[in-house]
Amino acid sequence: MNKSLRQIAKELNISVSYLSDILNGKRGCNEELMNKIKEYYSNLEFYIFTKPRYKVIKGVK
Repeated sequence: MNKSLRQIAKELNISVSYLSDILNGKRGCNEELMNKIKEYYSNLEFYIFTKPRYKVIKGVK
């Protein structure tokens, strides 16, 4: 059963817009949150780009 972004964000205790921004590569997050997100989206490939001030995750279907 697939969960909606709203359900996943609620379980992660973050806002839907923040989760959406992370998945779209617009905002970074810490390593712990990144690992939790990967658990929900294990069917996606994650590319992690380390930049001077933030990390960006991009999911590819």
